[in-house]
Amino acid sequence: MYIRKPKGPVSVTLPNGQQMTRADLPPADTTRWVASRKACVLRAIATGLISRDEALSRWDLSAEELDTWLAKASRYGEAALKATAVQNYPREQGEKSPTAGSAARPPSGEQRLSWPQSK
Repeated sequence: MYIRKPKGPVSVTLPNGQQMTRADLPPADTTRWVASRKACVLRAIATGLISRDEALSRWDLSAEELDTWLAKASRYGEAALKATAVQNYPREQGEKSPTAGSAARPPSGEQRLSWPQSK
C-alpha cells in the first residue's frame, strides 16, 4: 500500500502562532460554504499550505468565486465572508449595496485580515 505525499508543506504556522495542517481544511466534497470554511481556505492559500490552483480543483471553485472571497476578506475582514454580509458590504465593481449608501465598515472589534492579492 502506498501513501500519497501531498505537494507543499504538511503544516504551517499562522501569524497568531497557531499551527494549521491539511487536516484542518474543509472536506473536498464541501458544498455549503460558511464564513469559517472560506476563511480557512484563504488562510491556507495565504500561508502556502495549498496553492490557489489546488484549492480551485479540490473544492471545484471558480476563480471568480475565490477572488470575490479574497477581495471581501482583504477589504472588510472575515465578517464579510458571511452570506448575510452581502447586504452590508458593497460589491467590488463599484455597485452600491442594496441597504447601505455609504461605505461599509467592519463591525467594531473586527480586524481586517491581510490576504495576498491574486496574480
